[in-house]
Amino acid sequence: MSEAPRLGPANAVVTWAGLARHRVILALAGVGVLGDALLRPGTPGWEVGVGVVLLAGALPADDARSVAEWAGAAASFLVRSRWITVAVEHPSNIAGEGAGVSVTSARASVTVRGFELEHRGRLELSGEGAALARALADLVDSLALAPSDQHVSWHVRRDGDELVTLLAVRGAAAAPLTFRPRDALVAWFAGTTVAERTWLLERWRYLRAPGEVLRVVRIRDFTAARDAAVLDRLVWTSARVSIAVHVAVEEATRARRLAERAVHRSRSDAAISRGAGFRESARAASETGRLARRESQIAAGRALVRLGVYVTVHAAGLDELRASVAEVLEVARAAGLRCERGVGRQGPWHRYQLPGGLGW
Repeated sequence: MSEAPRLGPANAVVTWAGLARHRVILALAGVGVLGDALLRPGTPGWEVGVGVVLLAGALPADDARSVAEWAGAAASFLVRSRWITVAVEHPSNIAGEGAGVSVTSARASVTVRGFELEHRGRLELSGEGAALARALADLVDSLALAPSDQHVSWHVRRDGDELVTLLAVRGAAAAPLTFRPRDALVAWFAGTTVAERTWLLERWRYLRAPGEVLRVVRIRDFTAARDAAVLDRLVWTSARVSIAVHVAVEEATRARRLAERAVHRSRSDAAISRGAGFRESARAASETGRLARRESQIAAGRALVRLGVYVTVHAAGLDELRASVAEVLEVARAAGLRCERGVGRQGPWHRYQLPGGLGW
């Protein structure tokens, strides 16, 4: 909101020596198999092919993915159903506005409560952005004390000249005072209505919904973000977009373990590098310091979260969609955001960005 996002590169992918672990394993396996095939007499030709395939799988492709990841996404796209259903309804044991709704897609279901933000002008201009950010941070910190992992999602979409903002919360956490219960808004952001099932058709690069086409883009990295209003810029482009920020809150005890383990691993890697005669890079030192600060904050009671940011671009036709996606990607790049275009993964990503975060 009014404070610059102090987020580093994504930690979701385990890395060895700065490379994704699976790429290192594939490269080492490929070198081993290919070396054995070339040096040992009488090796069958298929072994050379296996070595080449393993090495090729470790090469980078698009969207920061390796060739192996790209092939896995293509295989998943080919075998799964092209049709996606989304339904929002009141569960049988829950009744009334503000009590919660059930979001269902791909045989998975979550129950969330929806709250609408009462906008009073632009938050960053009125000075309310910082106060709201602190209130949301307090909400997330309180969820870390729950006995199981919790999930909160924040959805923003422009409706004409007005912004509509939804806070979707799993469980019984209380929303900040500036929000009012509005379960019906969950269905609007899900692209359907209460008690009605909507069908979407997944394509390689987009989704076809009733009356429009969609494309979901995921923001991978905030490291180079130049100011606080990086997501606000995307909302106010000429494209019709909706932004979903998902926060999965780790349980407090597990969060402390994860933070301690990350710091230990980073410092151990640095010690091994120094022992081997290598100089510690400024990037590695900065990462170790960031992890140590995170460990201190978690020990002081702050929450450890998994963050996912999705931008859904809406258009009436494919030509408009291509132009809108290009504009959104250009604005994101200029703001210092690294994006993934989701080729072959539009169906799962659409499910992930729904209120409640199905599939998280």
